[in-house]
Amino acid sequence: MGTVQSTQQRTGAGCPGMFAMPGIQVFFLELYGFHICRTGMEHGQKKIDTIGILMRNDKFNDIYRKRKMNHSFLLHLCFHLIGFVFLIHSVGMAVQNNLNDQVTLSQNDQITFTDSDTSAVKPHDPDISEYLPMRQHVNDAFDVGEHLTFEIAYGVIKAGTATMSIPDTQWVRGRPCYHVVTTAESNKFFDPFFKVRDRVETFIDMEGIFPWKFEKHIREGKYQSDRYVEYDQYNHLVIMDGKDTLEVEPYIQGILSSFYYVRTIPLEVGKSFDIDNYGDGKIYPLKILVHEKERVKVPAGTFDCIVVEPVMRAEGIFNQTGRMAIWLTDDERRIPVLMKSKVIIGSIDVRLKEIKIQPF
Repeated sequence: MGTVQSTQQRTGAGCPGMFAMPGIQVFFLELYGFHICRTGMEHGQKKIDTIGILMRNDKFNDIYRKRKMNHSFLLHLCFHLIGFVFLIHSVGMAVQNNLNDQVTLSQNDQITFTDSDTSAVKPHDPDISEYLPMRQHVNDAFDVGEHLTFEIAYGVIKAGTATMSIPDTQWVRGRPCYHVVTTAESNKFFDPFFKVRDRVETFIDMEGIFPWKFEKHIREGKYQSDRYVEYDQYNHLVIMDGKDTLEVEPYIQGILSSFYYVRTIPLEVGKSFDIDNYGDGKIYPLKILVHEKERVKVPAGTFDCIVVEPVMRAEGIFNQTGRMAIWLTDDERRIPVLMKSKVIIGSIDVRLKEIKIQPF
């Protein structure tokens, strides 16, 4: 079993399997999946064109061009949600700093411990002298030092690699935050056709598990894009690129923070949850469906999982003809193990390759 265990506690688990999802709407599939195409709704067509060219099948290409559904955006959601979201569950949480042991789980399921120097939150923020209280939310799922590596594949073709990590903590607006970083890269085979080097960062409140800042740096082929979002949780505002402002509900989530927030929520088979999510200038209502439990095998090992389906309830964005599913470990960690998205021909899979975590 792909299980991480120390003398302090057990942290691994396993995963269930499940169906088809929106063209890589699966969590991490920004088609990163075809890991080779533009991020965002406005870039869906180019991803479609790329797939058609790679398949060298005109009929296949025409079918994709005619589809209204934007697989690219939902994939982006999946990878940066990397994916689902649920009901807010507020409770007190103890922020833990200065962890010294790091646990590594790889394909052979062996566990090794190494000394690591975890960045601790600074004692104060130089810009805001007073620590401002907000909601508290229990988090037993993740902490500084977590690093997840995924392989992205279209059928038997390996297209690239994705990572999700929490390298350190930082202060934002007078609050201690997890610094979360995700990356996506096409492999050497695909680089000549469409080189992808994407990086997304967010800063999540350590006590309330909601975002304060978000950065997206897209480098895909000749296309480049940089976006900056500030979540003013004190005044319930979202500011994009320092100019466009939108009023939002308290503690609204972002695409990437939503994924980490969902990992902290108790999941019960047959239940569903709703959450408001902000992305690209709009608020997208998300419904999270909890389907079943299943054991799955991926390069990182075998895991008992719970299967979740994120559904974006927005006209023109989500189409029931495509679905995505995410397998999370059925334990307190809720580590994403497998993400699947059914496309017209085949499916795009994101499979966990390696886990590095620190014991609580």
